[in-house]
Amino acid sequence: IEGGLCGMPRLGLKFSGNGDFFGVWKENSTRDLSKGMPIASPFRLKNSTNERVIVLRASIQGLDDVPVPVMLKRWLRKQSVIIAFGGDDSNGQAVMQRGKFTIRYNKHENSIYKEIDDELDNIKAHTRTKIYAPRHPVTVHPMGGACLGTSNANGVVGADGEVFDHPALYIADSSALPASPGGAPSLTIAAWSANVADRLIKKLQASDPADNDRQAVA
Repeated sequence: IEGGLCGMPRLGLKFSGNGDFFGVWKENSTRDLSKGMPIASPFRLKNSTNERVIVLRASIQGLDDVPVPVMLKRWLRKQSVIIAFGGDDSNGQAVMQRGKFTIRYNKHENSIYKEIDDELDNIKAHTRTKIYAPRHPVTVHPMGGACLGTSNANGVVGADGEVFDHPALYIADSSALPASPGGAPSLTIAAWSANVADRLIKKLQASDPADNDRQAVA
């Protein structure tokens, strides 16, 4: 980090976007897809061979409050958002240069995107529909960059979440995850943060004799 903490050679490495994919699925449905549950259960084609890929369909909701022409709203109610992910290779990098924060990430270096593209091509062919998506991946599951390791030679934080050589600085979010879980990472993040909290509590209790005395009396 420019002008900030130093001595962390692995900081910013192993960034992951979890292999996330988002696109507008032009279904042209006969139904109003904006009604009902916002996200449906995962699905895949019957003969799919892309077992790592998870595909979800999300409705476009909240259109009543969007200031766009009625005709456009009517069209959007017939379409949906298609979401796919499956875990990437955690080979991105987060860097700070000249005061600007930049993510270096190449989807073509992550095999999951080949599987996602294949799965979506098959869905389009089977349903005779179209899917429109940005050229570059969009993620709501950023992780990595301050990964778990055994020392600052191969990581940024230890098993208790404390940053190597920076006492009392802890990382309890997804930036500590050294690999993409593939599925939605919320439970993985919760498990990691609980681990950090539990270890910190034990450490504080061990360093406070008065607290130990109170526990002994109780």
